[in-house]
Amino acid sequence: MGGFTLSNPIFRRTAFVLLIAATFGLFIDRGPLRALRLSAFDFSAPYVAALKLKTHRNPYLSDDFFSIWHGAGGSQAVKLVEAETKPVYAPNAIFFFLPFAWLNWHHAVLAYTVLCTCLFLVLIVRFASMVGDSWNSWRRIAFLAFALALAPIHTAISTGNPSALSVSCCLGALICLWEDRQIPAGILLALALIIKPSSGPLIVVLMLIYRRWKSLLTLTAVYGTLSVAALAMMGRVAPLWKADYENNINFFFFSARGDGNFAAHMGNRFDALNLQVPLFELTQSKNFANCAATVIFGVLFVAWVVLALRQRDQRFRFDLMSIAVLLALMPVYQRNYNAGVVLVAIVWAFQNLERTVAKWMLAICCVFILPLEAMLRYYYGWVPEALKGSIVLGAFIFPVASWSILALTILLLVVAKGSPRAAIAAPGS
Repeated sequence: MGGFTLSNPIFRRTAFVLLIAATFGLFIDRGPLRALRLSAFDFSAPYVAALKLKTHRNPYLSDDFFSIWHGAGGSQAVKLVEAETKPVYAPNAIFFFLPFAWLNWHHAVLAYTVLCTCLFLVLIVRFASMVGDSWNSWRRIAFLAFALALAPIHTAISTGNPSALSVSCCLGALICLWEDRQIPAGILLALALIIKPSSGPLIVVLMLIYRRWKSLLTLTAVYGTLSVAALAMMGRVAPLWKADYENNINFFFFSARGDGNFAAHMGNRFDALNLQVPLFELTQSKNFANCAATVIFGVLFVAWVVLALRQRDQRFRFDLMSIAVLLALMPVYQRNYNAGVVLVAIVWAFQNLERTVAKWMLAICCVFILPLEAMLRYYYGWVPEALKGSIVLGAFIFPVASWSILALTILLLVVAKGSPRAAIAAPGS
């Protein structure tokens, strides 16, 4: 029995295989398979909008949403809330999803699910190659298992949310920047920003600070070309689209039934990651929540820019890149799907696992392994009566992901300040 230790090669290999098999099975079941079972309902809004654009109809009018969706094969058993039928995606995003409109609903869901699943698997394998010294390394295997177990990725893929694609494009752009492949980085970031403008704007700032002009020119060319094409097509098929688009935006962010209104007391309001959610729960003041979130973001942003400016003559660093994607989650509306960007912080933690701060960061990232907010809502009846409706539950327990992102950002800033030369060389350098 003494031979069954982690130092035993056979035992270690068996344990690694079982660990990866278990987490891969979890990923497949809670991600792509669940997307096919649940019909990936979040994909319905961009799909129907693209389908309407293809057939020369206004994509921002929702009166005929269900007739078009059901006509394309959408399940009548799936119930959508009003906000999910009013697309708030920009014209270039709808234009990007246009190829899916040539498929019926079921084939479009299958194609999108396969695309997102494959991209994410390629992404984590590429990240894993930056951790540990071989594919037999326990550190590399543990990273893969951790990445496969991330609940935000499962949820994004299973619901068909566009974040599943934008997060992969955003993180792929960081890998390309790390390897100094500027043109692919610009292309991937342009696609991420088209799909979800809030997904990686601070990476653009990082490109400016590090003077990656090829990346910026590529980003501008791709983003600009798709945007001009989208606006030209939109102007031909729906001349009055701007007013309807603004109406959808106003409904989404300011109405009592809008998913983007953090002050609306809806059951799913804790799905949001932005800091306004817990700050509003603390004070019940929308003005305070907006101001405090802006101030916190501003202070952290300035600290990050100062540190990045000091490092701009060196190679990109994972700590500064991690801060770029985590900071973007704080000041504006972000759903829990976008928390998948914590993956880059997890890479840094596994690269520096001998450091105490890295262990703390991994402990914090464990918050994202379980869908805690969804579980709390589902098992709300089991919550002690003393906690129901309390500040503790509403401001700290439900929005634990928001506080975790803030904590990770602060830890990474401390790391970046304390070790200015702690950059790890890129592969092949």
